[in-house]
Amino acid sequence: MRFASEMRGLSAEAGIGTSSVGDSLLFALGGEWQGIRSLQAQHWLLQWNVSLAVRGGYLANQKPYLFLVGVRMDSFAEAGYRFVSTEELTPYAGLRLANEQQVLLHPGRALSDHAQFNAVDGVGGVVMHAAVRADGGVSWLTPGRALLLVGFLQESFEDLQVNTEALTLTQLGLAARYDQRSGLSAGLEGAWGISPERSSSLLALRDQTSRVSLAANFRWLFPQRNWLGAAASLARDSDHLEYPGGRNYDTRSAPVLGISVVYGFSLERTPP
Repeated sequence: MRFASEMRGLSAEAGIGTSSVGDSLLFALGGEWQGIRSLQAQHWLLQWNVSLAVRGGYLANQKPYLFLVGVRMDSFAEAGYRFVSTEELTPYAGLRLANEQQVLLHPGRALSDHAQFNAVDGVGGVVMHAAVRADGGVSWLTPGRALLLVGFLQESFEDLQVNTEALTLTQLGLAARYDQRSGLSAGLEGAWGISPERSSSLLALRDQTSRVSLAANFRWLFPQRNWLGAAASLARDSDHLEYPGGRNYDTRSAPVLGISVVYGFSLERTPP
């Protein structure tokens, strides 16, 4: 018997966050489709999440607070292979593609103006992130429950913003995901990554960025197919700077914290 758990419908989200450019309070209204499903006699496991929303709120980087509004699209898909499909517990290997795109601006202000007035990098502006990930571990699968425990290697790319350079990271991490056919869905992920070394002839320095991150999410799928969820993430960047003459410095950015809650109203009225 195949395993399947899906959430598809309209969603409303509220979130708070902290970053180097200020605290934020943002709301979103849109649509979301996420799920996990076994295929071909339990040999394959497919995971996905696609969301598109109108987003708006306030960034506390000045007084009065800066109002931002725009759109955001966030998605990932992972296909994984269960090596012994006849067993509940079996080795697992998967490949994931992910991307995030966002345009969040102050009405009437051009993006370039934020370089003169106030930075919004990391919260607003034009955001383009992409990642490819290979993971391996174990999969436990029954007709009513699914558990994944994996380690992963990930290459991620963040496009440049008004005051922030583009960044590529090679990341190593551990992840866990648990799903019930109807009811609980939860995930936990931690990673450490490092960028290639960058050189600046103008400033006569070499710079390398490392990042530590932790993320968790929880969702409850009700019998009517509506859902309630919460998510939290924490990340911090550090930079190692080398100047001529053997002078070295290590700096740390402000932690980036995000907490959000979401309620989803299903477009389906019957279980899959």
